[in-house]
Amino acid sequence: MTIGRALPGYTTYVLDEAGNPVAVGEEGELYIGGDGVGRGYMNLTEMTSARFVPNLFDGRSGERLYRTFDHVRLGEHGELHFLGRLDDQVKIRGFRIELSEIESVLVSQPQIRAAAVGVTEVSQLKELAAFVICHDDVPALDRDRLAELLRQKLPPYMVPKYLDIVDTLPMMPSGKIDRKRLPAPQNFFKGLGKIVAPTDPVERTIAEAWQESFKLSALSVEADFFIDLGGHSLLAAQCVNMLRTSINTVALSVRDIYEHRTVRNLAAELRRRGLDDGSIASQSLVVEASAASLAEIPHKRVRSYVRWLTVSAQSAIAMLLYGILAAPLAYAALLYGAVANNDMTADRAVEISISVG
Repeated sequence: MTIGRALPGYTTYVLDEAGNPVAVGEEGELYIGGDGVGRGYMNLTEMTSARFVPNLFDGRSGERLYRTFDHVRLGEHGELHFLGRLDDQVKIRGFRIELSEIESVLVSQPQIRAAAVGVTEVSQLKELAAFVICHDDVPALDRDRLAELLRQKLPPYMVPKYLDIVDTLPMMPSGKIDRKRLPAPQNFFKGLGKIVAPTDPVERTIAEAWQESFKLSALSVEADFFIDLGGHSLLAAQCVNMLRTSINTVALSVRDIYEHRTVRNLAAELRRRGLDDGSIASQSLVVEASAASLAEIPHKRVRSYVRWLTVSAQSAIAMLLYGILAAPLAYAALLYGAVANNDMTADRAVEISISVG
């Protein structure tokens, strides 16, 4: 894949392992120089020294190169062909994550002797999974305390969703951890604190939708959707669409989950809007979305098809859509266009079953 050339004000170097420029057609690591390169990471001395290295190709004192760890090939006309990553950095839902940074925090805990963090795929979404080896004199790992410590030292998106205690870690001949041979994770890590059960039908309905989305047998009504459970915008949209099937007497949006992040708080907000136990439909939860709710789903790949349309007395439509849609505005506009062209009511006419990938 070609990633182009350097922008004005920047210079690029493709260097071999010895730090020497490679010839045209050869592979190496991409370094970036120029006036636009920063001075380093604030309060992160070790990371700065690893990423920002002296520029030996510039005669000016103090100039630095940014080490990208991107594996590239230098093209005939100076273009760069991306081949992959050379380090342990991964990108999950827009965040670049250093797996070794999470491992360092894990092994800093006195109970843990060694740790490895990898990426696993759950429901076509990437999630972090940690594997730890405890010291021989540790009878049982305090998972709740470990989770709290990780939240104190790492941003929420870097706290692993899974954590397993293992006897050994797969290693390469060089002595480094072989992440490709890490086993499939077994134990959910986030939100494993004390389970506080729902106390009424509203809390129970919300909890069931969240359990279905997170594939959990139980969760606490006091667990934070994002911090404790590892939720994100796609799962929030899925939960809202489930709940709209059973809670159809009050307005509900993805924003509500961001503002009321526990089952208990969301239930309280819905009651404040007038929802009562008798308003909850008894039908089973099905992932359905209106045309308006599709616009709330962020820029992600979504496989969608039209399940059914309710139309006015003057028109009737039957259509089936299937495809990989990359921009929410594109398919929202498509659906609204279908509604408008057929004299239908936009906010209630279209319902769609979706699966998010």
